[in-house]
Amino acid sequence: MAKSAKQELSAAVDTLRDAPLPKLPEVTPLVLKDAADPAEAGDGRIEYTVTDRAPSRVAGRRVKPGDTLRLTEDEARGELLALHIAPPSVPGSDEQTAADAETV
Repeated sequence: MAKSAKQELSAAVDTLRDAPLPKLPEVTPLVLKDAADPAEAGDGRIEYTVTDRAPSRVAGRRVKPGDTLRLTEDEARGELLALHIAPPSVPGSDEQTAADAETV
């Protein structure tokens, strides 16, 4: 005797209901970095200062003149060319600039 479609479906559901569940991987908790954490050394980012010429967004971030941004060289390239950010000062460059001003 042939089983009806309803009986076959019921048997399949019972088989699935009794099957063990697969073992899922353990969940790793998401840890967000606190904004107050010091930046990682060696992350390839350089700290730039936002200039007065900058629009309200620089490198996709809301900024005001005088803010500092940590950017990669690729992120900073266009903003540097547009004079929206200033490169970090090099130690000793202030003394050299003062000496150059005296010679003029």
